Amino acid sequence: MKRVIAWQRLDTPGVEYADLTMSPLRIEGEIVLFDEGTPSAVSYLIDCDAAGVTSRAVVRLKHQGALTVRTLVRERDGAWRVDGIEAPELAGVCDVDVAVTPSTNTLPIRRLGLAIGQGVDVTAAWIQFPSLDVVPLRQSYRRLDQERYTYDAPDHDFHANLTVDPDGIVQTYGSLWAQLG
Repeated sequence: MKRVIAWQRLDTPGVEYADLTMSPLRIEGEIVLFDEGTPSAVSYLIDCDAAGVTSRAVVRLKHQGALTVRTLVRERDGAWRVDGIEAPELAGVCDVDVAVTPSTNTLPIRRLGLAIGQGVDVTAAWIQFPSLDVVPLRQSYRRLDQERYTYDAPDHDFHANLTVDPDGIVQTYGSLWAQLG
């Protein structure tokens, strides 16, 4: 099954378009937004294995006249390579979080399958914006009801309420993103 989703950025001009293939999960998207008045274009492709664990992510950023590409590959043993270079700080991480999109929160939500009231702490390979630096990011997800989750990144004092559809696809991401249509 394939889904097409569009989100609107709420705090600055921006929009995202994404194609999601559900099994195994693959997300391919494009984002155009203004960050402090500077336009940027981001495209990404994320592939997951049958268990929902990210196996590969490619992010392309056009920002201030330059193109930057970042490629992450997760080996079967849980080791990661970023642009072909071993990244031991990411060992065992299951998800990628691309900082400028709500779509990547869908990865752990679908993979974890939390029951209502259940919460879990995870670490993601966080692809920062606009640097595309990749660092571990501690995250916490708690399922409040059928459609609502809380999301926290405690090291950055960040909190957002998320709503999802029955497929676990993020519909709203706090006050930053809302699904269109």
